[in-house]
Amino acid sequence: MELLKPEKILKQSVYVEMLEDVNKYSDEMIKFCKNIDGVALAAPQIGIFKKFFVTVSILYPNTVFINPYYEKTTKSKIISSSESCLSYGKDNIYTVNRYETIFAEWYDVKGEYFVEILSGIKSIIFQHETDHLSGITVVTKGVKI
Repeated sequence: MELLKPEKILKQSVYVEMLEDVNKYSDEMIKFCKNIDGVALAAPQIGIFKKFFVTVSILYPNTVFINPYYEKTTKSKIISSSESCLSYGKDNIYTVNRYETIFAEWYDVKGEYFVEILSGIKSIIFQHETDHLSGITVVTKGVKI
């Protein structure tokens, strides 16, 4: 498994897939993400065009988020976030405008549905990874510092 260079392939949207397809990849993605000292990894970043991402720390350790969706909460304000992305190298930092608090929903590998209000770093990670699934990256959404 390897990270893809941030070219056209990361800018393509992905399609909703069946849970059993995701199960084939999620454990391997979690191991890979840990090995490269990542926090999270979206499937399209490694050439898997499925609508899911994994996290290995901070948000929820060793967790798979399938068909994630977010929207700002009623009182959420926009904040500037300093972010790096595994696809562009951890030393490249971008300022990205994000919602401080979001309403997030997703499914896990068992098909269980989750809804949660996320704020702070959890909100930022969720937005960053979910954006990958729509072809949005820190390069297209942010400004390099």
